[in-house]
Amino acid sequence: MMTTSILEVTTRQFRDRQKEFLDLAREGMQIVIRRKTDAFVITPLETGDTYFSQSAVARIKKSVKSAQEGNVKTLESNDDIRKWLGL
Repeated sequence: MMTTSILEVTTRQFRDRQKEFLDLAREGMQIVIRRKTDAFVITPLETGDTYFSQSAVARIKKSVKSAQEGNVKTLESNDDIRKWLGL
């Protein structure tokens, strides 16, 4: 069974000792930052991880659907690209 250590800090503590807390998060400790009624968790991204906002994911899905429906512009030459870009 894996045990995760949790460290709760205030925003002031985090500001004053960011490097220390980020290093601890990288090593596997869960860092929770509390501010009045809010709480935030510091989570390191793994190699290859990406982050997209919900609105970005929605735009990507809309674009994929549009392409699957055939709504694409085919550019076959450098001239086509320049014309499409208005150059």
